[in-house]
Amino acid sequence: MGLFNFLGEKLQNTEFKKHSITVTSDIVDNILIREMAIYIATSFISDTISKCECKVYENGEEVHNELYYKLNISPNVNQNSTQLFTKIVTNLLTKGDCVVIPYKNDFYCCDGYSKEENVFKDDVFSCFSVGNQTLNKNIKASDLLYFTMSNKNPKQLIDGLYDQYSRLVAYSIQDYIDTNSIKYKFELDNYASGSREFQEKLNDMLQHDIKKYIQSDVGILPIYKGTNLTRLENTHNGSDNKISNILNLRKEIFSMIAQTYKIPIELLLNEKTDNINELIKLYITFCINPICNMISEEITRKTNTYVSWKKGNYVKIDTSNITYMNMLDVSTAVDKLIASGVCNIDELRSRLGLNALNTDFSTQYYMTKNYSTIENLDNINNSF
Repeated sequence: MGLFNFLGEKLQNTEFKKHSITVTSDIVDNILIREMAIYIATSFISDTISKCECKVYENGEEVHNELYYKLNISPNVNQNSTQLFTKIVTNLLTKGDCVVIPYKNDFYCCDGYSKEENVFKDDVFSCFSVGNQTLNKNIKASDLLYFTMSNKNPKQLIDGLYDQYSRLVAYSIQDYIDTNSIKYKFELDNYASGSREFQEKLNDMLQHDIKKYIQSDVGILPIYKGTNLTRLENTHNGSDNKISNILNLRKEIFSMIAQTYKIPIELLLNEKTDNINELIKLYITFCINPICNMISEEITRKTNTYVSWKKGNYVKIDTSNITYMNMLDVSTAVDKLIASGVCNIDELRSRLGLNALNTDFSTQYYMTKNYSTIENLDNINNSF
């Protein structure tokens, strides 16, 4: 196999206007809803794909050779296959592409690299970084694995759309805080207020002493002659609507990211639904399968020539075992698959998560007399 042979190688602003002084707090200017939604979406997809088995075929037969071991068990000395594929898929979804290099008989997913594009010959990659290590070496595209889905980086699309949502969410959160926060009125007699020294001392008292008193569970505040601190009643209404607006915007952001990654929004939000099985089918068909097909094709074309591929040598990521199956729930279907000769016992045991028996009867194909060719039915009818 071609590639496998290379494995040796807040601002505190206080404005004074007459004698009215405002104590400001940190304003919400950035939120993490987008990062949270992206993390949930990418981990959702990467966790799904990491469950899949990378099957290796030689001459049309499934084999468990060294390449299979590297892809499914131990790709390198510091990672298992689940960790490697989680990193590969995460890079794909957040950066738009991913490079895996062969180094000392192992596979490593790169954190960074340089790429020199060539139209009619191999692209050349260099300046690889993996963790805190760098590899200053030129490697042709044919000698490494380069995974990419399209010309568009989904994370960049999300960032562009999110600029509009982020301001709306920030304003909604700040509006809710302003509506439900506790307000105080501080009064003082009009003396010495024109001096700069007085203004500075008053500002310091408001920003530190009074603010600390207001925010503490138990506090003592000295009230001097000519000063008065009064708590104002909250007369604002509509807090529930403001919370609802924030939650609706949050759902809109999750929906935007779900559409970008082709995940049914009900799955991403973990919502209860009556058609969960159909949603999972859509998720696998339009989100998982395209990624797995791309990875399978890249590994196959880098580990095989046309001649070896034509002989039945290839790699395939099997997505058939993603969904959980209870054997009692599918017992009728299992019976039909065996009785119709579609599968043998060992094939179905593997599908159900059981070990193959590897016996003569478990590898034998069976068919009931209910299934027969037209010719055989004619022969049976003629015998009567």
